[in-house]
Amino acid sequence: MARQMMIGMHLGNGYGNLPGARREPSVDPRSYTDFNAKVRYAQAAERGKLQFLFLPDGPTHVGDIANEPPNFNLDVMVTLAAVARETNRIGLVATGSTTFNEPFNLARQFKALDILSHGRTGWNAVTSSGEDVAANYGKTLPSSADRYSRAHETIQLVQSLWGSWGRDAWVPDQATGRFAEAGAIAPINLGGTYVASRGPLYIPPSEQGQPVVFHAGGSPNAHELGGRYANAVIGAAFTIDDARAQRAAFRDAAERAGRERRGRCLRRWRSATVAGARHFPTGL
Repeated sequence: MARQMMIGMHLGNGYGNLPGARREPSVDPRSYTDFNAKVRYAQAAERGKLQFLFLPDGPTHVGDIANEPPNFNLDVMVTLAAVARETNRIGLVATGSTTFNEPFNLARQFKALDILSHGRTGWNAVTSSGEDVAANYGKTLPSSADRYSRAHETIQLVQSLWGSWGRDAWVPDQATGRFAEAGAIAPINLGGTYVASRGPLYIPPSEQGQPVVFHAGGSPNAHELGGRYANAVIGAAFTIDDARAQRAAFRDAAERAGRERRGRCLRRWRSATVAGARHFPTGL
């Protein structure tokens, strides 16, 4: 397989990623709430042949709100829904916290976006790390061990829900009145220490089968999570040596999880292989 560089674009608050960008005379100061602006940026990225848009998320703002805008979109899923309708090829990657979201909601939202975008969606599955974020949900931040244990369970459950419909399960036929092949839709009944769901998801398969899983993180726990589940990782490396070390850490983790060391981000079908299981595999 030929090596190919993939280039993505951070689609943030509407002003640009540089502090103070909103004060540039050419920038519309109201772009923060302008979804049409986000669509225009996405269309420009698509014309420029970029492969994907990346929307980080951190539902809080603890800075100087009087003088600094929040760094994130109003809502990543709403933004990408607007973008999906006005683009054709570019990938759409949104962040969804495994700490403060239930797996069924994550599975439903990302699968619906994948159908809306005709198979262009990715989920950046991360654990939240700020006490300020936890406070917005009326909670305190769990320990790193608990956050990542829940993340392991959540990703398994979300992928199981995504795969609860077989490839040929949806057979809408106006003449016969049939809507779906019930035997090709699997209940999930999967539960662990942190999350559970009966399932199945009520959404038919998308054109790529399931959304692509991303991960962004640099801790040892993040390496293990990304190495086990991610199709792609988003890192923050400031030197070549640091980037190589992060790459090696993810590859080592992938190998320990029984995956190919030199992973490739491919669109492929995953069925609900754990359908009917009562508990998550141990040793997470």
